[in-house]
Amino acid sequence: MPADLSLILSEFLHHLRAALDNCLYAVAVIDSGVNPPPGAGALQWPICDSSAAFDGQRRRLKHLRPDIVEALEAIQPYQAELPGWNALRLLNELARVDRHRSGHVFALVLVAARMQADKHVISDIRLLVDDTVDVDDGDVMVSFRYSGADELGPDHIDGDFEWEVDIAGFELAKGPSGRVGRPWGTLASRLRSMHRATFEYTEGLLDLTLNPLGDDA
Repeated sequence: MPADLSLILSEFLHHLRAALDNCLYAVAVIDSGVNPPPGAGALQWPICDSSAAFDGQRRRLKHLRPDIVEALEAIQPYQAELPGWNALRLLNELARVDRHRSGHVFALVLVAARMQADKHVISDIRLLVDDTVDVDDGDVMVSFRYSGADELGPDHIDGDFEWEVDIAGFELAKGPSGRVGRPWGTLASRLRSMHRATFEYTEGLLDLTLNPLGDDA
């Protein structure tokens, strides 16, 4: 894998997470009418996996209007139907590891496989990897039994495999179908979901702050 992939992802995660905190600071300035706002040093966009964890963050938000705090609580990962797929949770975990431990390592993931085999001499074919497994150099992907007399070749068995790049060891979670897999499928879809959530939540919170009673007020 190209080494700069880890740096590119690191920049992506850093800027999205920073955008949330920057937005909350701007909201506090608008709400209070002063810059820096009250409690500026403690302000941080909360991303919590439980209501108890969010309650522990309320002191950071004590200078904000109650409706702003309610809006922040409404979008927390623990409120989501599928917390493991929640875009804010994914962003927070990835950014936390990148910031405090090390850059993320990438791996190949099998997303599609098509096998052809001469059933007269090939039996017991088993595909040993799927989209939940990271594939490294030297891993055994397919097992089968060959009963022919000639040297084994592509006329006997052959395959066509499709790959995606993903973060190695990424946490699997139950999805909308009930199947446990990689949240949002591919890494590209996962990154798009985090970008969209960041954009929509920051825009929404700014709109609420500027227009607390709605357009008709």
